[in-house]
Amino acid sequence: MLLRHREWGNAAQAVDLFRAAARRAHAPLAERMRPQTLDDWVGASPFAADGELAAALRTGFLPSLLLVGPPGCGKTTLARLLARTTGRALLELSATSAGMADLRAVLERAEAAHSEARGAPLLFVDEVHRLNKAQQDALLPYVEGGTVVFVAATTEAPGFAVRRALLSRVHIIELDPLGEDALTRLLKRALHDEHRGVGRSGVHVAEHLVERLAKRARGDGRRALALLETLVNAARAKGMTEASEDLLPAAILEALAYDSDGQWHYDCASAFIKSMRASLPSDALYWQERMLQGGEDPRFIARRMLIFASEDVGNADTQALLVAHATSEALERLGMPEARYALAQCCLYLSRATKSRETCRAIKRAREETRQRGDLPIPAHLRNT
Repeated sequence: MLLRHREWGNAAQAVDLFRAAARRAHAPLAERMRPQTLDDWVGASPFAADGELAAALRTGFLPSLLLVGPPGCGKTTLARLLARTTGRALLELSATSAGMADLRAVLERAEAAHSEARGAPLLFVDEVHRLNKAQQDALLPYVEGGTVVFVAATTEAPGFAVRRALLSRVHIIELDPLGEDALTRLLKRALHDEHRGVGRSGVHVAEHLVERLAKRARGDGRRALALLETLVNAARAKGMTEASEDLLPAAILEALAYDSDGQWHYDCASAFIKSMRASLPSDALYWQERMLQGGEDPRFIARRMLIFASEDVGNADTQALLVAHATSEALERLGMPEARYALAQCCLYLSRATKSRETCRAIKRAREETRQRGDLPIPAHLRNT
């Protein structure tokens, strides 16, 4: 017997809900354990009850926002919670794979939702720094006209991530990495949750091991939950009721947070240079190893030390440039990992060397003279005659 239209619609909706529930059941633990309300948020919340943003939310007002922070600090979760809290439709776009056609399609959907008097939907753009100039310009009239509440997320510095015209129309919220206490609470919540978490797994995870996982996650909530899920599944596969750390591969435990072309790259390089400049050899060597273990190109490090030898050491130690140049040559001849010794030797030498910015100051004075005096005639005794 054929179903009437309304009955068919209800049946189709039920099937969709069933499929959505099935997807959630098989989703990674980090996805299942996303907070459902702002009250479930762990760590420092920009929407604390006594804050200005929380007061704005209570009136139904939500400004456009740029959420800045490292992976796993809750940027996507916060955007979804804000849509739910304010009762807005949520449209999501990942800038890593979206082209101009994808952006225009989602903006048309936003315009349609807005024109139906349902209020401005929340448009969440993840990895917004991946949008090119034309895509960011296309967003401007929709953000400025209030067609959408624009919420974007990035792991990059705001000045590099978003063009100035768009940046001036958003409030910037910086989210810090989750502290170990917050990560511990997150892990315990997953351990005790029998519906979304691993509360029914039959595997016990001791307090000290939970704290160990929180420490190893290095501020990343997603990573903390992934470590817990791996640990519990490994224990279940072996028929164990008590988890132990040796069930986790060492490679998973020791992986360092680093990106060879993102903010970690620039921050670690800055820490490396500033440690050498401050004559802190142990610190400088730590940051060098941090970059190498994170997958940084060693030639980048060698180039930075060549620059440092002239810019920061200069004529205070004329051997510095020779040592840096020899290190660069050794890297090309030896390759890695053997060249690690040469890189470390150069790092320690430059850190301990006497520093002088005389060359930089001299260049600056010469450039100023050139700009001020212009094309002065060359004296006769200095000409090529």
